[in-house]
Amino acid sequence: MGIHEFEGSKANNIAIPVCRCVSVYYDPDDEQAPFKTLVHRGPTKTGDPMYGFYLATSPDGYHWTQHQLVVPYPPDGPAGTAGLAGSDVYYLWPGKVDGKCVVTYKVDRLVPGARHCVAISEGVDFKSFSDSKVILQSDLIDPPHI
Repeated sequence: MGIHEFEGSKANNIAIPVCRCVSVYYDPDDEQAPFKTLVHRGPTKTGDPMYGFYLATSPDGYHWTQHQLVVPYPPDGPAGTAGLAGSDVYYLWPGKVDGKCVVTYKVDRLVPGARHCVAISEGVDFKSFSDSKVILQSDLIDPPHI
């Protein structure tokens, strides 16, 4: 693609630098920026002022612009949307469900005793999301690696 440099070369397929686990939402009603995603950023990772998920949009799916912090990661624990902001694995559903944007994500600290959980948050736009709601979790009879 030749958009971003990595190790001195633009001969790569990087569309969004310093980003992992990207899923893309497509909004056909937004003519200016129909492609949207959330990118995990923070002071030590990317120099952004706060840890959390920032909105990124694109007119074509190749050239991305990062915008405001959407889901901050508060330092005081997993309350509210902290589970989403602190997650390193997430899936942004590709289209709206009942008029809402939906994101599911791995969380490890929302349920005491559960080793792994999946939570969900919803929003009517990409400016805010609902508090984390656990929808799947390991239990005590599951093997340790589950």
